[in-house]
Amino acid sequence: MLDVDINLFKFDWDQTWAGFFMNAQGHIYARYGVRKEQNGETTVSLAGLRDTMKKALELHKKEYGKSSKPWTPLTIQELPSFKKDPQAPKGCAHCHHAWTYTRKNEMDLGKWNRDKLWVYPLADNLGIALDYDQNTLVTASAGMAQKAGVQEGDRIKSVNGQRVLTPADISFILQNVDKGDVKLELERDGATATASMTVSGVDWRKRDLSWRESVNVLSPQTGFWAPNAKPDERALLGIPADGIALKVKMVTPFSPAKAAGMVVDDVIIAVDGKTKDMDYNAFTQHVWMDKNPGSVLQLVVLRKGKKMPMTVTLK
Repeated sequence: MLDVDINLFKFDWDQTWAGFFMNAQGHIYARYGVRKEQNGETTVSLAGLRDTMKKALELHKKEYGKSSKPWTPLTIQELPSFKKDPQAPKGCAHCHHAWTYTRKNEMDLGKWNRDKLWVYPLADNLGIALDYDQNTLVTASAGMAQKAGVQEGDRIKSVNGQRVLTPADISFILQNVDKGDVKLELERDGATATASMTVSGVDWRKRDLSWRESVNVLSPQTGFWAPNAKPDERALLGIPADGIALKVKMVTPFSPAKAAGMVVDDVIIAVDGKTKDMDYNAFTQHVWMDKNPGSVLQLVVLRKGKKMPMTVTLK
């Protein structure tokens, strides 16, 4: 991402793959590529990419001379947060570094808050499941989308008056919706239909954050990795199916966890008084969203069959 214009190439900088279809004047016909939680390959496909390319080429025939709205080019190297970081990447910056340095810049300016972590909502956040081979074809609707009348077999043509060709186009528009109506134009059985949903707050935007590298960089650090214990391990330890069972696989030297006495093969069974309904993803989100550097985690771990309280001071 070094020398890339982040004011032109706006997308979810944590995702696996992104493509833009545009003309020489910066007018974007379509965006391609979104990511859903841990698996970056379920939401992109050759069929979906081919469909996008065909439609973008048709648009290019009509709009090849069209200009985009004026914008101010910006690279991450121009951000004060990048300039003052002695560990800033020199040869190659990953996409997630764009999130890292734009957010650090907002922190320095006092403009940052954690609600901004919920970026680029998917159509799924509205209750809309899409066929990623056919991009905007609805395969199922639930929640607010179902209540608004979105149906299986609908094809989404526009969102809030803006043309969409792909799930990434939908996500780009939703990124700029804080509250108010989300209005869809749909193609249904050869005719036009509409649907409207009202959103507010941040809850509708929320998804699993644990896969995001940019969040890990900015958040309090625990210094350990403890994925969910396997079912047979859980059964052997007598931990119920809904009980917390995070088995420590790695403890970083000189980390808060190491200082607290944590060792590999400890099994965390309680977090801040909670003993149920917290898998690894929920644990990481608890740390990232509810804690700050200097905060403490009150844990209970199982070690060789014995329960041990443990206090981890984050940094």
